Amino acid sequence: RSQIDELHALLERNDRRVQELQAIAGVVEATSDKREEQALIQSVLTELRSKLDYDRALLLLVSQDGTRLGSACSAGFGDDRVVVEQLDVSVQPEGSDDRLFGNILSDGAPMLANVDQDFIDGLLPGNRELIQMLGSTSFVAAPVLAPTLGDEQEALALLVVDRTRETSPLSLRDRDLVGSVASTLGTAISNVRHFRRVQDELLINQKFRQYLAPQAVEAIRADPTARLRLGGESRQVAIMLTDIA
Repeated sequence: RSQIDELHALLERNDRRVQELQAIAGVVEATSDKREEQALIQSVLTELRSKLDYDRALLLLVSQDGTRLGSACSAGFGDDRVVVEQLDVSVQPEGSDDRLFGNILSDGAPMLANVDQDFIDGLLPGNRELIQMLGSTSFVAAPVLAPTLGDEQEALALLVVDRTRETSPLSLRDRDLVGSVASTLGTAISNVRHFRRVQDELLINQKFRQYLAPQAVEAIRADPTARLRLGGESRQVAIMLTDIA
């Protein structure tokens, strides 16, 4: 009897592993042909919910100054989607006690949380209200990091998946899986942003070359901050009118 139970447990683990690999493959496929960041993120969240047993998924983008998290996309929130996608979460500075999400971003590792009363009581008011508003019974939050020059990584976003069913909490395997997906997503978002920057630069160069001499275009490209001034300045000019017969 024990051997049969062990065999069933092994088969269940194998089925789960196949499901996880299919989910990762689906995420990779979803990111392969997307050139718009919003479409890319929405595809990944949809894949997560369709291939795995998560109730909801949410991506919070890090602001340029790194002090706030704002919702970019969500999946599975139903009537609460509008509220969730207007989230604006403060990332508290180093040393603050109220750094639930800030710690995840700075540590660079996913976190699994079972939302029981002890967990709620351990939060400070700002985070407590947010977690209670979401209504999760368990969640995984994983940092979405982009590779940079050197060994450091840039925090782009926070990927959150959850369950609202008390009978089926998320596990450490879910934490590791969401962490893998977040890593793939970070590279994909970084690639999309780089592609957009290259496209913008090509477009600007094309427009400049229509109206400026090649030497002027190269000077602007070499030091655009010093060469370009848009608005806010007054210059004296002389107007010369000619009549060409």
